Amino acid sequence: MTVHCWNGATVVALGVAIASIPLYTPRWMQYFSVQFLGVQACISSYQHLDYLFTERVSVGGRGLQYSDTGMIAQQLLLPYWFWGGLLAFISLIFLGLGLRAVMRQSFKEAKEA
Repeated sequence: MTVHCWNGATVVALGVAIASIPLYTPRWMQYFSVQFLGVQACISSYQHLDYLFTERVSVGGRGLQYSDTGMIAQQLLLPYWFWGGLLAFISLIFLGLGLRAVMRQSFKEAKEA
């Protein structure tokens, strides 16, 4: 039980720390933080890419349940692997757009210097 409370306190502390970045840090730290968190999110997504292509999973030993893409497939009629591929593709698009925006800003600042 103590572990769950500690995890909750950690999540709250990290949330407060991240929310305070735009309020109390210089501009370069804000850019760095956004890029760092974005890279961490991408790494996490692609470490668990196989989950997108799984129809059913066992969570906490409670038997097989539909995964997120399995549930989408049940509601929207196309197979789970289609939805997994679509979500992976959308993630790649967002990653590319984010990198493009960062690179544009970096090149713009380099030209002005």
